[in-house]
Amino acid sequence: EQDYEGIQDSVEQTNQKFAVMTKAIGNISNDTVNYSFIAQLNGIYTIGNSSSYDFPSITSAIDALIYGGVGGACTFNIETGIYTEQIVIPEISGVNVANNVIFQSLSGDSTQTIINYPSTSYNENYVIKLDGVDYFTFKNDCLSHAFNVWNTIWRIQ
Repeated sequence: EQDYEGIQDSVEQTNQKFAVMTKAIGNISNDTVNYSFIAQLNGIYTIGNSSSYDFPSITSAIDALIYGGVGGACTFNIETGIYTEQIVIPEISGVNVANNVIFQSLSGDSTQTIINYPSTSYNENYVIKLDGVDYFTFKNDCLSHAFNVWNTIWRIQ
């Protein structure tokens, strides 16, 4: 006969967590919980507006890195165009000297891939904020601050 006490404890803890969720959310009509999992990234990806590309925006690629981490070196090729995005890059799980991350212009021409953001306040005065991240490279991209008096491209914390 096997000891199922550990399994029972785990079920009770799950039930307690569900009870807390139920109380926080309100009346739940069923007991379905949905989870999304993102695999670690590793390899070459393309960012752009085409449905055949891996990510529609730089921000969506950063989000995948944040939630999935990396399992190897990653290169993100950014399709020609203007990307109006304010990007915050925190520490990413798995990034190190061997598993670095590169964001680069797909065409190799910095005048063809432009990343800008028209910030409206001093506190949000940046296009890209590096917030504890290491081993990230941006190359052959034109970074600009568009349409206002704020001038900061990079904020490093």
